[in-house]
Amino acid sequence: MLNDLQDGWAWFDGKAGSVSDGVDVRRHFVRAFNSDAGRQVLNHLRAATVERRAVPDTPESVLRHLEGQRYLFQLIERLSDSDNEEFPGNE
Repeated sequence: MLNDLQDGWAWFDGKAGSVSDGVDVRRHFVRAFNSDAGRQVLNHLRAATVERRAVPDTPESVLRHLEGQRYLFQLIERLSDSDNEEFPGNE
């Protein structure tokens, strides 16, 4: 039986690195976005993704792309939230 890396499905588990890497990365996200400039960037990204509306006849490929952008924005927002207890290593 092939393991996840061999059969190409490793990306599907949603994990990006080990837990120890996640703590360090999360701290970097907090530092990067927990400033006035960082919040302005998040506001811009929110307007360009989460608050963007598609017209009814938008092609499926465009909708999939937009949903991917929204997912990525929400991940950034969640990782950069210094009050979020979902992730270890709150400062």
